[in-house]
Amino acid sequence: MNLLKKKKGFTLIELMIVLAIIAILAVVLIPKSGVFKNQSKNAGVITNVNTVRAYLETKVTNDGGANSYLSSTNMATAVQGAFNLSSTNVPTGTSTSEQLINPFDNTKASILIVDETGGTTPASLPTTDPSTITVPSTGSIAGEVVIEVYTTGYRIYGLDNGKTPTQAFIIK
Repeated sequence: MNLLKKKKGFTLIELMIVLAIIAILAVVLIPKSGVFKNQSKNAGVITNVNTVRAYLETKVTNDGGANSYLSSTNMATAVQGAFNLSSTNVPTGTSTSEQLINPFDNTKASILIVDETGGTTPASLPTTDPSTITVPSTGSIAGEVVIEVYTTGYRIYGLDNGKTPTQAFIIK
């Protein structure tokens, strides 16, 4: 007797069902990946803000107060030196790969220093509520850490992917 051999492999229906499941998963998960990517980049901004905040808190504590850094010029020099913001300002034994990185454009960290010590702007420290912060109209980009220098201290915050202030801190 001649027995029929059973064919090995998948039927067309089985293959179509697998492809339909993969397509449904792709439709659901691919748009979510963009959300996860932005959330991780926003977390990178918060990390940069916390790094700059820790640096400033240490400097203020070690130097007996914020007075020596209460000018935007002194602040710019100190921050540039601390975070290697130019390739010509790299201490021996370090590299530009140790810089803070802007998570949105993968370039060296963008740190904007705003002088709020005089003129028409308030000289005293404002609130840390991000909804009350007015983002500087010039020079601000997504992923940036903003340091506002006031006569009595600093306000530090980051700008997320929509240039919305996030993670604000006051240092006196």
